[in-house]
This record gives sequence, C-alpha cells and structure tokens, in this order.
Amino acid sequence: MKRLLCCGLLLGAASPALAAEIESFENGLKPWRIRPAGVARLETETVHEGGKALRFSLEERGKARLPLEENDWSKYEAISFWAYSPRASEAVLGLGLDSENPASDGWVYFYLPFPVNWSGWKHFVIPKSRFKASRNPSWEQIKSLFFSTADWPFYRLEAGMYVIFDDIRLLTAEEVDALKP
Repeated sequence: MKRLLCCGLLLGAASPALAAEIESFENGLKPWRIRPAGVARLETETVHEGGKALRFSLEERGKARLPLEENDWSKYEAISFWAYSPRASEAVLGLGLDSENPASDGWVYFYLPFPVNWSGWKHFVIPKSRFKASRNPSWEQIKSLFFSTADWPFYRLEAGMYVIFDDIRLLTAEEVDALKP
C-alpha cells in the first residue's frame, strides 16, 4: 500500500495559526453519529491536545461520522490530525468525506484506505490529491468526515486494536509548506 504523507513535529510546537479546526473533541462527541454505539467513544486518558480525543475500535464493523460546518474545502490543501495506535498492525480503516453532487446518482464521496502500521502518536498531513473519488464529488460541497470499517472491502479488523484521533484540522498550501523540513 502507498504510504501517507506524515510529518513529524516537535512536541510542543505550535499548530499553524490559520488552520481551520474541524474537531478538537473538547466538547465531547455530541455532534458525532456513531454506529454501532460501541465502535467509538470519547477518550480522556491517551490524548494529544487538550483533555479529550476520539477512540475508534478496529475490532468490529462500524462508522463514526461528523457533520461539518465548513463545507467548502476548495481553499485548503490537506487534512491534518494526530493519531495514536497501541502497536503497528495489519488493521485498515477508511477515512471518508461525504460530498454532494446533484448530477450524480448514489452516494457521492472521497475516501482513503488508512492502514494502522505504526505505534504511538503520529501526525498525519494528507493532501486532498491522495483521496479517491466516487461519483464525482466536489471539494466545495463536503458534508461530513467519517472513519469507517464498514463501507469498503479494503478494511481489515483486528482484535484488541483501536486508533485514537485528535486535533483534526484543514491546512492551506502555505501551512503544508511550512511543515516541510
């Protein structure tokens, strides 16, 4: 599988000031739609920023979806987040973005297989160009972000595995360039 672009940042380094925050989890999981209920929960022990994060189980099929207020992603270059894995594994989940296109029939979205092949905290910066498209989605019409082990044949479950997500942001091209060594 292709590797995702990953940027290692120094702990304590400031986040880009202009980045658009998607989710910090500090207000809990109220806006999230989680199916089945146990596939994701609020994490308060292993967090990267603040006091809360999202723990997503890789032991069962499920989805955690966040409806978005910032729908126009055309001015951004990448999505950024911190993710924690207790160990490197063979597990794979999907990262998806629901979109809208009245000219298309069926579910319209961007997606990306997300292998869990690392351990500890890791900062991911994923350019929009890495996402695959289904039914002509639009970066101007992003309706929700979701993590899933239920929608695609590439996902792989693994007993005892989970990923913790924290500090999800959108980055402009300038902010992505500033992260490069």
